[in-house]
Amino acid sequence: MQDYELCNEKIKDGEDEVKAFLEIQEDLKASGKKERQDLEDKLSKKDVSVNDFITSNDFNRELEKKHLVEFGFQSYKAVFEIEFNTKEQPAFNRQFELLIKDLKAWEAKKFQLNIFAENPKQLERLQSIFDDLKAEIVFNPITSSIHEGFIDEDLKVICYTDHQIFQRYHKYKVKQAYNKNKAITLRTLRELQPGDFVTHLDHGVGIFSGLQKLDVNGRMQEAVRLIYKDTDILYVNINSLHKIAKYTGKDGSVPKVNKLGSDVWNKLKRENKNQG
Repeated sequence: MQDYELCNEKIKDGEDEVKAFLEIQEDLKASGKKERQDLEDKLSKKDVSVNDFITSNDFNRELEKKHLVEFGFQSYKAVFEIEFNTKEQPAFNRQFELLIKDLKAWEAKKFQLNIFAENPKQLERLQSIFDDLKAEIVFNPITSSIHEGFIDEDLKVICYTDHQIFQRYHKYKVKQAYNKNKAITLRTLRELQPGDFVTHLDHGVGIFSGLQKLDVNGRMQEAVRLIYKDTDILYVNINSLHKIAKYTGKDGSVPKVNKLGSDVWNKLKRENKNQG
């Protein structure tokens, strides 16, 4: 399950809608007017009852009977956590002797060595450096970009990136990430799924986590809930949908979620504006 709160909230909303519908149905049956015939035609002359739908209580009772695996930002009733034995790519500060020593150590442990670079010439350059230093290292060159390198000790896989090795900043594709012509409308908002990446004009890339009703000065308003880095939450009023767009990165690449309050997103926008 990805988002227990959202699922439960949707079922509760459905309960309210069913209750209102059944009340209208009973009123029309009692009235004996033309509207009753119209209603029966729409229902194929079958009555709808509360037994046709599950309730929030039904949902929770059934969950108690299941083996539940949760992923996302909120936990319903986690009994244990699934741990992934991964580590970040070390910083080598352009000291290739340290990089060679590190790779040889993992190679001795039978780890697969993968190095990623968007530009194939960078991989050739790295191989030349290894050859010049007489380092007999065999790595798998992958012409593709990933944002950060990592070590997976369970799978025995090393995935390093050229931009971290050479200490270069990995640029986002900001022009593709936000496009005012792709701003979310109420219709497209309903098609979003929890976990989809979206881009806020002022705050950058976040993760859509559903809709939530908030009490604002005594009035209930619906807002879009976005999750940012370190599980920070941003609520966006429905009236501000023009500031949100569904993330459309290059070749379906997975973006890095921004940190609320950080100036990184504004810097990226300024850089792209200057380059444009």
